[in-house]
Amino acid sequence: MPVIAGALALGAVGGGFVVSRDKNAAAEDSTTDSGNQIAPTDRETATGLAGSPVPSAAPSIEPAPVSVSPTVTATTTTKPSPSASPTVTGRANTAGANLALHKTATTSSVESATWPASAAVDGDMESRWSSGFADPQWITVDLGAVWAINDVRLAWEHAYALHYRVDISLDARHWSTVYKTTAGTDGPREIRLSAATPARYVRMYGTKRVSQYGFSLQEFEVH
Repeated sequence: MPVIAGALALGAVGGGFVVSRDKNAAAEDSTTDSGNQIAPTDRETATGLAGSPVPSAAPSIEPAPVSVSPTVTATTTTKPSPSASPTVTGRANTAGANLALHKTATTSSVESATWPASAAVDGDMESRWSSGFADPQWITVDLGAVWAINDVRLAWEHAYALHYRVDISLDARHWSTVYKTTAGTDGPREIRLSAATPARYVRMYGTKRVSQYGFSLQEFEVH
């Protein structure tokens, strides 16, 4: 059988044919005329060029969790300053009148209807208020408004208070003592205040009688 020049030779093997490469042709596939090595033909694959090392996949870098502090808004609570109590001055008694004259008077007790509390503020020295025969006793005059008072005058009958005090108030509930004595006498007694003092209610509070009888006032004046 003729030989195919420069390429293949055929042979019969067991009734078939085997194709074998010619050694010289195989050598020509791997060399050039100059004898330099020819690199295998590059061909692209899914991971790059054939014969090239497969690049390792770049590691997946997940971003580090960022801790975010919650925003806190500072709240400042300002307590309101307590408002100052208004200054009470009272009406000026420029005429120096008796502010208790014919005003409402109340008392802890009366000896009888003949000697009521009103008799101490009627401007009549012949009438009087007389209390029950016990300690203590009091009589209060409502001036009808807040006045700036300067003095209190008490005209005691013979059954006077040995121990007593004079109190003033703006509301008949909270009282301030402006005079106190344990050496009372009968007759008129003028009690001067150190300064004009606002008051609506003025009270004589007797704690000890001079005798077995009650406390007895002919007049109770406020100026």
